[in-house]
Amino acid sequence: MILSKYTDSLLPFSASDLDTLQTEIKNKNIESWHTLMGNITQNAKDGAYRKAVKDTFKLMFRESREDEAMFVLDKEEYEIIFSKITATLTSFFDDDIEFRAIAAHFYRDARFELSDFEKVINYATEAAEKGNDLGMSILAYQYYFGSQSKGVEQDKEKGFDYADKAMLKNPINGAFTKAFLLFYDGNAEVAESIVNEIQDFENNYLASSIYTLKAELALQKNQTKEAIEFLEKAVQLNQSSHPYYLLGRFYLYGNEEIQPDFEKSISLLEKSFKKGASYAGLTLGTFLIYNDEFRDIDKGQAILEKTSSFNNFSASYELAKLYLFNEKFNTESNKEYKQKGISILENIKENHPPAYVELAYQLMIGENIAKDAQKSLNYLEQGAEKGYGYAAFYLGREYQNGIFSDDNSPNYQKALYWYERGAELDSVEAIEIAGKYYRLGVGVEPNPEKTLAYINKGIEIFNSDFSKIELALCYETGFGVERNYQKAFEAYQSVAENNNPYAHYRMGLYYRDGVLSENEEPDFEKAIHHFTVAANLDYPVAHYELSKATLYGNGIEIDTQKGLEMLHQDLENEIFDAAVDIALYYEANTDERNPEKAFEYMKKAVEDGNAPYAMYKLGLYYYSGFGVEENNEEAKKYYQLAVNNNYQYANIPLGNMEFWQETEGSKEENGFEYYVKAAEFGYYNYGLGMCYKYGIGTERNLDKAYQALKQGHEQGDILAKYHLGMCYLEGDGTSKNETQSFELFESIAEYNNAAKYQLAKAYLDGKGTDKNVETGAKYLQEVAQEDYAPAQYDLGNLYLVGNGVEENTELAVEWFTKAAENGHKGAARIINPARNKRK
Repeated sequence: MILSKYTDSLLPFSASDLDTLQTEIKNKNIESWHTLMGNITQNAKDGAYRKAVKDTFKLMFRESREDEAMFVLDKEEYEIIFSKITATLTSFFDDDIEFRAIAAHFYRDARFELSDFEKVINYATEAAEKGNDLGMSILAYQYYFGSQSKGVEQDKEKGFDYADKAMLKNPINGAFTKAFLLFYDGNAEVAESIVNEIQDFENNYLASSIYTLKAELALQKNQTKEAIEFLEKAVQLNQSSHPYYLLGRFYLYGNEEIQPDFEKSISLLEKSFKKGASYAGLTLGTFLIYNDEFRDIDKGQAILEKTSSFNNFSASYELAKLYLFNEKFNTESNKEYKQKGISILENIKENHPPAYVELAYQLMIGENIAKDAQKSLNYLEQGAEKGYGYAAFYLGREYQNGIFSDDNSPNYQKALYWYERGAELDSVEAIEIAGKYYRLGVGVEPNPEKTLAYINKGIEIFNSDFSKIELALCYETGFGVERNYQKAFEAYQSVAENNNPYAHYRMGLYYRDGVLSENEEPDFEKAIHHFTVAANLDYPVAHYELSKATLYGNGIEIDTQKGLEMLHQDLENEIFDAAVDIALYYEANTDERNPEKAFEYMKKAVEDGNAPYAMYKLGLYYYSGFGVEENNEEAKKYYQLAVNNNYQYANIPLGNMEFWQETEGSKEENGFEYYVKAAEFGYYNYGLGMCYKYGIGTERNLDKAYQALKQGHEQGDILAKYHLGMCYLEGDGTSKNETQSFELFESIAEYNNAAKYQLAKAYLDGKGTDKNVETGAKYLQEVAQEDYAPAQYDLGNLYLVGNGVEENTELAVEWFTKAAENGHKGAARIINPARNKRK
């Protein structure tokens, strides 16, 4: 038992025994280290013995020997032996000033909360003041990096001063210290020049550290091969922990020149950990817990528990999460570990702010600790006050989710406040969302300047894919920048290189819609490629695009059955727009037209997906009796629902229903308001023009009528084209233009009887085209057959006088009669003249 080496009464070793032990200690024999250390601690009051063992005693604290020896101890052993060693070191203080520096180093790296940074600074300062370079180096590191949790205020200038002093006392140690600090200060070029000037260091106890620094400098220049060569040299010297760690990380993650080798990595990380590198224990422990191939929860747990004893708060944090979330600890027999996890978080929160966030989460869910929203809020605020940006982000997110509101409603103003606080603390998540809030105007007026400031910060500091996508959206919409689809696409392309599914999806849309091509020609092949990549990255909307492409044959060979199957799969993934496509298939497909199924799926898109377009379509189905009994009241309800969900085109049919008074209580003049709302969003039909032309719901204004009808014509509305033709024919709101009038009537004559009638008259009268009575008569004949009374009346007149047709009184009377039956007053007077006489 190791402890007995410190408690059994032993006389000082002989010179021969000391020589033997020294050799074994040089070779890193842990048992010999404790054998001699136990003997020294028991005989430290013997001045002659101290003199005899002084050099060997120094050796015991070099090249990580003390770290490896103390690593094997449990907590009880460690605390007892640590106390004995520190007491022994003080016995050597008057013999050699370096032992004060050694004591400072030993206290700095102590485990189990035994570190004492007041003693670290005091002992190192005393050693430095007496000209000891090790004390100077310790102070250089402590002041340069600082530590709030250890009570050491950061002072980089002071750190460099001590490094310079160390260089004067010990060129190798001092130069290494100075180069090391310069490297971490971002001045790699000067650091490299200093380290390259260090001569004859190969047999120095810092040789491994110097090779390691050379490796890190090589990595900064992407010289991976050279870096690995330096690290392998450092590892062969078996002096320090850090090269084992760096080499272990190389083999853990791999790169372009090294394939991952997990077994080799684990071995290297274990060696680094045993040499006292707690960060290696953290890396190894989390790897064993989360890696699928090498998962070993028990070993990972043991390593994290050991790492925590090094006062490594990150390891304690990971250990707490293991206890709280891993299924191993969900059993009744392991129930106490849940409380251990909570206890660890409480103990480390002051020194490790992420613990505040985890505790806040636990207080929200109330599974392992009593639910307490106020305490959760307090913990998050404390974490943010400690400078932990993610705590501020978390606060923003929970205010956004309504967690901290009495009525559970979102508080976007407070959310933005905390997102901005998080952004100030360089939380990438907070930076990303703050920019999005200002872009969309969530809780604040849209602000292009602030949006772009956050986007640029996210990109410049974190190379954030989220921020790049936000930038792409700004370029697409012209928000804060000139609209530029090419730059937007390039931003998506940059993100897609990192296998971002949304970026691939957006690129697919660009190719599908031909956004960047000269003639807006789609490139379905490239679109399908990017949709496929995004779908394979589990982005459901991209799979939906593939489903549509398969159904309609866009870039893929058409396969109706497969397309429908894929759309049903999309429905299972809650892409409810797929129900719209299925409905449209059953609405339009001639072979499988099924109005009832069309209605069923369109209704599903409304009820399950709240799809605005589907609301509009349901209105159409009810209006026309497609797949459901005709019901104008239901039609109006769904049109209004579509408008309420921002499908503004539905204002058009709502206006029509009012204009034509098709529901109870509807009024002709009410149509105007709906048509105006539709126009605000760029949607026109004939309605607004008719209202202005005849003063329905507004004052009569022929100029506005003309402009509105022109907009409706450009959007393809047939009645708008007809009435615009009448404007040109009659000079209402514009100059008369019989040619344009004729062209408009001709373009829609196939679909509109009134237009065909005007076309016939144009040929008969030679207005806007060459006069052609026969053609005019032909068109009148066609439209008269459709029971269009004006055409029937005019056709009767043609037969009466034989204009363009053979004169035929009987046919003339027949057409007059039909016109009269269809409400034509002039025809009625001809057929029944007695009715027109005064009595």
